[in-house]
Amino acid sequence: LEIGGNSNLGTAISGLTSIVKGYGDKVKDVNEVSDTLFTASLAGKISIEELSEGLGRIIPLADALDVGLEEVTSAIAALTLTGVSARESITSVRAVLAAVVKPSSEAADEAERLGLNFNAAAIKSKGMLAFLEELKQKTGGSVTSLGLLFGGVEAILPALNLVNNGGKEFNQIMGQMADKAGITD
Repeated sequence: LEIGGNSNLGTAISGLTSIVKGYGDKVKDVNEVSDTLFTASLAGKISIEELSEGLGRIIPLADALDVGLEEVTSAIAALTLTGVSARESITSVRAVLAAVVKPSSEAADEAERLGLNFNAAAIKSKGMLAFLEELKQKTGGSVTSLGLLFGGVEAILPALNLVNNGGKEFNQIMGQMADKAGITD
């Protein structure tokens, strides 16, 4: 990670430690974590250092929703490809997850109208990528519907990106995650 990921050793180790602690028993192999960070860094416009410094703010929420590191880092990388800064991408993915954890009454009403499960149980059972793909299908990418579901700008803008333009990149990066084994060996 230090050389290939353009990061210093201390930051790389700190990031790996935070991820392992944040995901706990779900992390079976630190090399897999390293491969995931490196793949996200290569796929997006984000460094290992930026990922390492920012993931601590999102992992507790992602872990509570059973959203794995691959999906979190793929979503972040996809957002950076749409012109969103690395730091803002991390904050944005966190905001999307938080909006699903605690939907507003307007979001609940819109989800019911759309026949959509917009809650923590839905994202836990489907995963983030499948959840967002269903969201796109049910809303047709409607800014109005997505605005009602996600509320504030901090969540609606990344949701629009991930459901529309960035959805393709998110899906492609998730595909790259499937082939990441050993990339940092």
